[in-house]
Amino acid sequence: MKGRIVPIAACISDLAFGYCSGLISVTIGSGVTSIGKWAFRDCSSLTSVTFASIHGWWYASSRSATSGTYISYVNIRNASVAATLLAKNYCDYYWGRTV
Repeated sequence: MKGRIVPIAACISDLAFGYCSGLISVTIGSGVTSIGKWAFRDCSSLTSVTFASIHGWWYASSRSATSGTYISYVNIRNASVAATLLAKNYCDYYWGRTV
């Protein structure tokens, strides 16, 4: 299954796609500025995440954070690496984007 986040959506909620083992790829629209905790947790088939906007992404442990640990655009622009970050490495964090 391929997914596309609606470009006008600003937020992907907690566990939005969590445990969706059939999800293979997803495109995060340019309007998305936050991704909830565990939004892509254990999406075991997820191999490609394409971000329409690759700059300004960070992660934090608090939902109310307005900044956090910066995620290099080099990692975000690589769809395979981005999939690993969202589904495994940083899935226990809230993601935000400084616009």
